[in-house]
Amino acid sequence: MKIICIGDIHASGFGDDPLVDNLPERLYYIKKSLEYIMDYGRKNGIEHYVILGDVYHDKTIIYNTSQAMLLDFFKQYEDRTFYIISGNHDLSSTGENQKSAILALGELNNVQCFTKPVIINKSQFVKVDTPLFFVPYSGNFLDSIKNFKNIEPDTILFSHIGLNEAVLQSGLSRVDKLKLSDLKQFKLAILGHYHKPQDFGNDQTHVWYAGSLIPRDWNDKNEKKRFLVLDTITKEVQSVDLDCGVPQYIEIVIPPKSTPEFITSEMNRAKIIKKQGNKVRVINKNNPKIKEDDISDMIVLEQQEIDVTNRGITVEQSKLDQCKKYMEIKNIPEDEREAYLKVLNDSKLLEVTE
Repeated sequence: MKIICIGDIHASGFGDDPLVDNLPERLYYIKKSLEYIMDYGRKNGIEHYVILGDVYHDKTIIYNTSQAMLLDFFKQYEDRTFYIISGNHDLSSTGENQKSAILALGELNNVQCFTKPVIINKSQFVKVDTPLFFVPYSGNFLDSIKNFKNIEPDTILFSHIGLNEAVLQSGLSRVDKLKLSDLKQFKLAILGHYHKPQDFGNDQTHVWYAGSLIPRDWNDKNEKKRFLVLDTITKEVQSVDLDCGVPQYIEIVIPPKSTPEFITSEMNRAKIIKKQGNKVRVINKNNPKIKEDDISDMIVLEQQEIDVTNRGITVEQSKLDQCKKYMEIKNIPEDEREAYLKVLNDSKLLEVTE
C-alpha cells in the first residue's frame, strides 16, 4: 500500500494578503498545493493521505475562510481517505483542557483525526499491511506512548515532534527533549513540526520530515517544498517536489571580491527569477554597492564586511590621520573627504595643517 504524507499546512486567515480567486493569496497557494498532491495521487492510484499536524496556524483562532476552504477540499475528494495528526498549532490550550481544532474536520466520513496515540492494524477505511502508529503532538512524547509496550518491529511512526538531530529553517539545530535514539523501536518515522525538508537516521531508525507545505516567508528561502510517498511494504520513501507554480523565496548572495561579470550574471538571474513570479532578494557583500538601475524592484541588502580587527588606526596617529583612515574604512568617496575635514576643522575639532 502507498500513502502520501503531507507536511505542516498552517492555514490561516492571511488578512493582509491580496485576494487570488477569492482567497487570500497564501491560502490560495495552500489550496493549489493540496490539489496538486491530489492530482498526483489520483494519477498514481494512491487512496490514502496522512497530514502530519499543524493544519491550522493560529492555535486558539480558526478563521472562517481557511476552515471553509479545508472543508470544501476534503469533501471534493470524498473518495480519498485522510488521516490527520494534531500538531501544536492545532491546540487551543495546555493541560487537561487541551482541545484540538482538527476535530471539526473529523466529522467528515473520509477523515480520521488523531488527538491521542492510536495504532491502526485494521480500520473502517483500510486493511493495512503493516501497523501504523499515529502520535499527535504532546509535551512529553515518551509518556504519551508508554501504554503501547508491545509495538511490533515493523510499525511505522507518524508524529508531530522535534528531534535534536533535526535542523531548523535557519540551518541551526536546537535542544529538544527527544533524540533519534528515543525512536529506536521504530525503523521508520515520518514527522511533521520542523518546516525544513530533511531526512536522517542511524542503524536503527530513519526519520523523514516532510517540511511545510508552502513557502510562507523569508524563513523558507531557497527551499523546495515537497510531499512524501510511502510504500508500507518496502518501507521506501519517495520525495516529490511541489512544482505547482507557488512563488518561491529566493535569496542570491554576491560574495566579496566578486568579478563584474559574476555580478552581472547573478543580477540577470535574479531578474529572471523575479519575472517568473518569485520573491527575490540579493545580499551584496561585495564592493561597490549595486547600482539603483540594476535593482528592478528587487530587495537588495548591502552587507559589505569591514575588517574590525585591524582598522589601521593607532593612538600614535594625529587626529587628521585618524580621520583620513576612518573615512577610508567607511568607504567615503575620495572627492568628498576634504569637505568632511573642513567641517571638522571649522568646528575646531580638528586642526588641519596640510
